[in-house]
Amino acid sequence: MRNIKRYNNIETSYNFCNFEINSNQLNYLDLLKSAEALKEENRNVKTYSCRVKPDVVVLSDDDAFLKRFEDIYDGVFNVFLIYISEKVMNDFYTSSDFEITGRFPEYVVNVKIFSPINLDKCVWCGKCYLVCPEQCIDLDLNIDFSKCTFCGECEKVCEFDSIHIKQIRELSINTSFIVTDNNDLKDQFADQGVLLFSADDIIKIFEKVGEYQVEELVIHENKVCQFSPKLNIGCERCLQTCKHGALYVDDNGIKINHLLCVGCGGCISVCPTGAMQNGYLTDEVFVRYFQILQLPKDVALLLGDDDNIRKFLWSNYNKNFKNSFPVPVDPKFLNVMHYLFLFSIGVAKLYLLNDKLVDKNEVKFVNSFIRFLFGSYPFIEFVEKYSDFSEDNYENPLKTKYDNFSFSSRRKKLASIIRFLYENSEKRNILLKDNILDIFGNVLLDKDKCTLCLACVNHCKIGAFLAKDTDFSLNHNPAICIQCRICENVCPEEAIEVAPGLLLADDFFELSTLNKDEPMVCPMCGKIFGNKKSYSAVKNKLSLAGLFESKGKYLDYCETCRVKMLFGEEKDV
Repeated sequence: MRNIKRYNNIETSYNFCNFEINSNQLNYLDLLKSAEALKEENRNVKTYSCRVKPDVVVLSDDDAFLKRFEDIYDGVFNVFLIYISEKVMNDFYTSSDFEITGRFPEYVVNVKIFSPINLDKCVWCGKCYLVCPEQCIDLDLNIDFSKCTFCGECEKVCEFDSIHIKQIRELSINTSFIVTDNNDLKDQFADQGVLLFSADDIIKIFEKVGEYQVEELVIHENKVCQFSPKLNIGCERCLQTCKHGALYVDDNGIKINHLLCVGCGGCISVCPTGAMQNGYLTDEVFVRYFQILQLPKDVALLLGDDDNIRKFLWSNYNKNFKNSFPVPVDPKFLNVMHYLFLFSIGVAKLYLLNDKLVDKNEVKFVNSFIRFLFGSYPFIEFVEKYSDFSEDNYENPLKTKYDNFSFSSRRKKLASIIRFLYENSEKRNILLKDNILDIFGNVLLDKDKCTLCLACVNHCKIGAFLAKDTDFSLNHNPAICIQCRICENVCPEEAIEVAPGLLLADDFFELSTLNKDEPMVCPMCGKIFGNKKSYSAVKNKLSLAGLFESKGKYLDYCETCRVKMLFGEEKDV
């Protein structure tokens, strides 16, 4: 976990090198300390302890597998064996009906257990075995329900009331781990976000058992997330990126299992809206951080986590740096917005002290986009051997620096930056379709089909769609659209089509009117309560169903007057 004491060690390392920031000899280290203090003051990371118990539920349709697992691991783990079958085995709980809820390490296995024989009452007289016409009962009093016709003969001959052939018990088993040898079962529950281990994964279970200090490094802001859990549609970039099973979906949206999260930063770097945030350095703090640094134009920045920054500084002991400045910002959490922001404020070169990011699409896009606009060198590069680093003189091609340090959201800030870069380039009216991360595009609207129901507006949390009450218009800002396609899916009239591509043109950054209509005015009170397109759509549907005369004759009145007309009164009801 990062803290002030750890940064003080890095601060000492900075003193080993000489940094000159410009002709005014500003003290770069003092500025960096102020920026780091801002980061510390605004960090939003919760920490707490969590204990993973050695509780294991084993599910299998192979009784030999269950017995072998019990012989080896019972006593090492708290083992609960469930035999998935219609043949009751008295050595195990037997069931063919169960469900798994919860998330690691707090699963609940709800199971309906076959419980036909009470062995505490049974005297092993064998009468049930002899009387069974289907020979469902064996010598160990195991019952095969795939053969049983529930005739009840075994119950009739039992003098001790120990058999109730249809009896089922419901159990809820709390467990940390679930093991199975059934691959189909693993695949089935993997789709539900449930992690099932195989017998070969036992070492992984041993590794996970114990006491943990959990750090909620990643934050999810549902209010700007363009994924709809109720409809199961929308942006899933973070879910597709996470390889550790740390992200899942419930009825309220995307959630994070912080015990499984390894802090790789993948979900944050691909998130186009800013719903995924780094708790140590949110987007807003990132912008303010570099505002404090007051970097002059044409500097080179070296970005890395604390350890890589220290390693770089130690590897360059007593070197003089005039244009290159190491900054303790971990690049694995950075998004396209962060990279382009640094370029727009005058940074000439960005060196990343993390070669694992070399294949990141975000890095590739930024380099190709800047090269396309300004024809310059690769803006982002990676430093492989720190001791071999040497300064080069680069010039940022921008004539003016981006000086807008306000912040509302990641996507709106990115739109503002791209517009600034576009206006400072010579490129005009060009549609970029290649290597654009599928996060840019427009929407095409069929005005004849659209009824202005505003379903698209209600589902667009990022604000790309906007409805105006003043003129009953539907508007769209392409620069903010992330191509989540929710609007396309929820439109009841199928009037919307998503058109991917980054358009470098003035219109791309402006709010455009897609459709508008005349208002509906109540003939009784004069109140404006809707638009004519919506009214016509409802009228047509009721008419086609033969319900307009009975259900729709007062639709052209506002909701208040409609009640008055229905009740035949001239007062509020």
